[in-house]
Amino acid sequence: MSSIPWDCEIDGKVDLKSEFLFCSSLLMKLPYYAKRYIEGNKSASKSLGWRDEKIDHLLKKWDVVLDIWCAVGGFYDKRKHKKIDFHGVDYNPDLVKFCNEKWLEVKECDISKGKLDYPDETFDFIYCSHVLEHILSNEQIALFWEMSRVLKKGGKLMLFTPTPYTWYFWDDPTHQRPSTHGSLEHLAKDAGLRVIESKYSNTRFFPQSAQKWLRLPPFRSFLWEVYLVAEKS
Repeated sequence: MSSIPWDCEIDGKVDLKSEFLFCSSLLMKLPYYAKRYIEGNKSASKSLGWRDEKIDHLLKKWDVVLDIWCAVGGFYDKRKHKKIDFHGVDYNPDLVKFCNEKWLEVKECDISKGKLDYPDETFDFIYCSHVLEHILSNEQIALFWEMSRVLKKGGKLMLFTPTPYTWYFWDDPTHQRPSTHGSLEHLAKDAGLRVIESKYSNTRFFPQSAQKWLRLPPFRSFLWEVYLVAEKS
């Protein structure tokens, strides 16, 4: 594994190995941006409690779960108490090794090739956060079909992706294509999924209650993410 080209301290304490691995191998070729990414991730994580509540509401004990681009396995670490059967994929071999050393079932997988190496109807829940924006349109279509294939009937997909209405999307040189709630709905429906919920969220500026009715808020720059919850019928 490459060495970190800079020091990054968070709250005076940081697991540098975890934080380094959390960035993709491509970001490691962009050390200035990678440092900003880690520092931004620190502040963003404080405002995502509502997301955890949504996940925990949908997730049941003993569910078989797939985390796409699972990074260092943070999804599982937060939900050990639910006794979920956790599986993950990531394209970075260092991340896969890190998770395997934690005894997590994680495989190396390049999702841009449109294939998840699992049998049909394997998972009760699929979590896909900040992945879609890194792949092209045809690859997004293929990924949705694959997620639909490996979901059990009645299984849920929860997906998050940044909107094009924020500086964050365009500042990231690894981002390929933005999504809207409408485009996510089309992708889900075309893959045979039933959309339960699809809307913009604004975790940084407005309370969650203010998002209940908003599809296009008055200040577009305040839109942070778009999220989708869908079910396989």
